[in-house]
Amino acid sequence: VYADESELATVTPSGGSATVSRSVTDSCEIGLWFQPYFKDLPVDMPSKVAATTMGRLLNVSEIVLRLYNTASIVVNGKKLSFRGFGSSLLDVAPPQFTGIKRILGLRGWDYTAQMTITQEDVGPLTVLASSKVIIQGN
Repeated sequence: VYADESELATVTPSGGSATVSRSVTDSCEIGLWFQPYFKDLPVDMPSKVAATTMGRLLNVSEIVLRLYNTASIVVNGKKLSFRGFGSSLLDVAPPQFTGIKRILGLRGWDYTAQMTITQEDVGPLTVLASSKVIIQGN
């Protein structure tokens, strides 16, 4: 159950209806949740060292995402945070983020330089665009 931009307890419908644990003022979605999973294509681009980067060690040093009304997102196993600091953080739903999110400090080398995007929590997730900075090994 996802109501008023926050996750509520699981409910079991009975007789064609379901009762949620608190009153809902704006919107309510009830249904089976599935975990979204996105994996981009392997990187294959022209190289200064060889004709292509295929078969060469690659590192993704930066990922830039353009997000729209996104409540939670996990990129390459790293959960991104949209919360800030302040006195009005308690008793409110986590904010939905619209804008550009940069992810730096990614580690590891492989031959595909692929990115995975998924979600651990219920909520909206919209990726409008993605970009990566790739470092090629010798």
